[in-house]
Amino acid sequence: MGVGAIELELPKDVGYNGKLYYEGGVEAKEPIDKSKKIFFKTAKGNFYEVTNKDAAIDKNGKAISTAGKNVGVDDDMVQRNGLFDLYDKGLDEEKVKKIFKTIIKKFGKASGTNIIHKVIPRLTFSENHWYRDIYFKQKKGDKYVDIDGDYLIKTGETWLKRDKDGNAKEEESKRDWDAYLPETEKEVKEMLEAFKTLGVKKTLTPITAADVDNEKSSKELKEAINDLTEIIGENRIQLAEVYLGQDFFDKQYQDGRRGMVNKRLLDLINNYAWYKYDGTEATATKINEDREKNKDNLLQKLVI
Repeated sequence: MGVGAIELELPKDVGYNGKLYYEGGVEAKEPIDKSKKIFFKTAKGNFYEVTNKDAAIDKNGKAISTAGKNVGVDDDMVQRNGLFDLYDKGLDEEKVKKIFKTIIKKFGKASGTNIIHKVIPRLTFSENHWYRDIYFKQKKGDKYVDIDGDYLIKTGETWLKRDKDGNAKEEESKRDWDAYLPETEKEVKEMLEAFKTLGVKKTLTPITAADVDNEKSSKELKEAINDLTEIIGENRIQLAEVYLGQDFFDKQYQDGRRGMVNKRLLDLINNYAWYKYDGTEATATKINEDREKNKDNLLQKLVI
């Protein structure tokens, strides 16, 4: 669970740029006197009055800069972030208000608490595989084929446990098992350490008008995103998602458990005739000739 909001990645020529002016175009030197009328000068040289002075001037009387930065979509976007350049770029005041009102109506304010949920898909099993099934989560009593640990230690090779006749030995899980949970003391310690140092993880995903569905109720939102994109540029309208860092939940601690080899594959290997190819052209010719002769019965059972 986390919080989400829409952010704008402002171009360098849109937003407060660290310079403000008094009446008459006189540059306001720091510390800026908030008791006087304050104006912002756009890239085109037009002046607009700043009525939300706290958004443009910090507590030390210094002009704030938002141009080229990410800002959350909220009430009073123009005054809050100095977006007067939008007027010079072709959007009138009413159009700008409508755009941000539409976005807020759908996604909420950046200053609000917009709860979002994140689902992390996990592979729990793969069955009917051409070779063998594999499981990443099992319940008590589920069957699997284990690795022969002693053989691994002696040879360094991964081999399955086998019965006295040399066949793979199928076992039952003695408890519920999950490859995504730690088992050894070291793994548990690593997870606990990660839990102690949880941080905040933020992701930004660009959204476009194409990401909005084509329902009638979404028409205004699609138009708002499209109009704003045309002015500030591609990929600058972004969905910001903030979650408590939980990377340790994403980790796979154990190898998947194996199932028995596909019965059809075993049958093909053990009970059918196969060509032995040595890599030469002569052998390839013989094999192809024989395949042609037996094309109506290529899968021939071994006769013992």
